Amino acid sequence: TIIPALDTPLVSEVLASVLIGGIMAGFGCGMVLSSSGSGGGTDIIGILVSMKNRNFSVGKIGLSVNAVIYSICGVLFGLETMLYSILYTVFLNLMVDRTHDQNICSTAIIFTKNKPTKILDFVKEKIKRDGTYWEAVGGYDSSKTYICYVVLSKYELQRLERYLPKLDKTAFVVKSDNVGINGNFKKEFISE
Repeated sequence: TIIPALDTPLVSEVLASVLIGGIMAGFGCGMVLSSSGSGGGTDIIGILVSMKNRNFSVGKIGLSVNAVIYSICGVLFGLETMLYSILYTVFLNLMVDRTHDQNICSTAIIFTKNKPTKILDFVKEKIKRDGTYWEAVGGYDSSKTYICYVVLSKYELQRLERYLPKLDKTAFVVKSDNVGINGNFKKEFISE
């Protein structure tokens, strides 16, 4: 109701419209999912499947479901419409996976001068994850320091970074996104 529908398209080129539309729609869907919402479609199936199997993401499930639908539409409405629809869906789902932080696994290495019990307690109690820490020697001044290592979703890492200054003012984080994780790492879809 706020944005009126246009009588003529902003971009006359169909391919450009498909790319722009897929990117904008994917960004919006990813933001909705990151806010613990849902569009009520294949994203619900995608979340459920990705919680059970870490090799899947919301975007991959959406692309798979829509590929079947578009194949049927290709027979009914023609090959050109089908190809543009598939291209739109590819860009949409790539953006969903890039925007939806809970699909992205991250590692964080936290350096602190204080024993990291407050940090690990926060990770265990508030984020429902665990971490490992060890004592080290600082290279600059040979002082005692602690290194804490945790694996989180990107969303959980953002939460930790937000609270870290309150937990330990001496701490800083080195992080890495899009890491591959095998073994007993459960995807959690949380809100807060």
